[in-house]
Amino acid sequence: MRAKGNQTMSKKTVLALHVISANRLADGVVVYRCGECTWSETFSDALVLSGEALEAELVRARADEVSGVVGVYAHVVRDGAPAHLRDRIRAEGPTVAYKTSPSAKAQ
Repeated sequence: MRAKGNQTMSKKTVLALHVISANRLADGVVVYRCGECTWSETFSDALVLSGEALEAELVRARADEVSGVVGVYAHVVRDGAPAHLRDRIRAEGPTVAYKTSPSAKAQ
């Protein structure tokens, strides 16, 4: 079982529930793998997978790296949300509000 690069996914990891995430090449936006081999910017649209289905979808998703997304990887979900802080930030946005400049507000 393969993960990113040459890392091997353990059986325990594969059996956990995952979603597949990447960044869209055109603008860097985080996207999630959905049905029909498509991508969505919305976490709730993501396929939740495990086991052989996860492995098979990762292979298909990585084929998209040639034409539209980069950095494809699977991450664990628990209770319908990303399990790790990095992935929660990718799904929900920054943990602190950005201050905008007065000129940005005027636009």
